[in-house]
Amino acid sequence: MYMVCGPEVQRQMASAPNHAVDDETVSLGPLRLSALRYQFPEAEDYWDANWLIMHIRCTDDLRCASLTDPCLLVPELRDLSQSLSALVKGAARASLEAMEPYFGLTLRRDDDDVITVDARIWEKQAREPSRFVFDVSLMEVGKASAQLDALLRRYPVRGKADVH
Repeated sequence: MYMVCGPEVQRQMASAPNHAVDDETVSLGPLRLSALRYQFPEAEDYWDANWLIMHIRCTDDLRCASLTDPCLLVPELRDLSQSLSALVKGAARASLEAMEPYFGLTLRRDDDDVITVDARIWEKQAREPSRFVFDVSLMEVGKASAQLDALLRRYPVRGKADVH
């Protein structure tokens, strides 16, 4: 879905943190992922303890999509970090497979230095996700990987998963 920023998205963007690059933000081309806090800061259960409230925003010349929601688990971001690291080292693809459908991310190596990013953001009132496809350099992926590692140091995995 292609949208021009409407009043609701503009309001969300204005009220969301607009940090440059810090320990809570990952930047990849026009895509920004900002961790705001754990959804349940006092939780000890693995599943409740690891939900992060995220502000996700992507823009291009004509449109933007923005979402603030507890839509990602810390282990999902850890898996993305490992996937990005593998991409930097030569893998053909990296992705984020989230439990919640509100955000998806796939990166594909087109050649040695060009990576195509496919980001999908499903805003709450939209009928379908907004899709953004753009190219970034391998160096940008490396920087995003380092930013994600810093975010994971600030928001580590809490509790232990039950393995049955």
